[in-house]
Amino acid sequence: MKHLCRCALFALCTLAATFAHAAGQSVVANGIQIYYGIAPASAAVKANVLHDSNGFARLFHAGSHHLVVSLADARTGERINDATVVATVAPLGLTPTTRALPPMEINNTITYGNFFDFSPSSGPYRISLHIMRSSKGAQEPVIAEFEYRPAMSSGR
Repeated sequence: MKHLCRCALFALCTLAATFAHAAGQSVVANGIQIYYGIAPASAAVKANVLHDSNGFARLFHAGSHHLVVSLADARTGERINDATVVATVAPLGLTPTTRALPPMEINNTITYGNFFDFSPSSGPYRISLHIMRSSKGAQEPVIAEFEYRPAMSSGR
């Protein structure tokens, strides 16, 4: 069962990264290629992705989503597995939420992610990522910003 959950999580992360790449959901900042994907929390929970500081499942509502980020060297394409990533999600005109994106390792692939609320009625959202590489020693964080607009639900 544990293997099945890991496979499901890997599929979710791979799918998010694939859609992000296909949809152009990427940015380059200071030599780091940053791909991002946002999936409904219900899909992430089914894949057993849970991130809260106490290890407990959060209560989710319709606007809850899982932000997944993968990092690579923009020049070589080599995956970056040694980062500390913090995301700030700011809905237009409302209070921002800042959370660490813990690393998730599945089949030797590292992605970073956590849960945020992305209600279509509060969009667009400004997402700011602060990335620190542990292998680079003391340095300024790499900061990347992008906008996310959730799709409006049809109510069906």
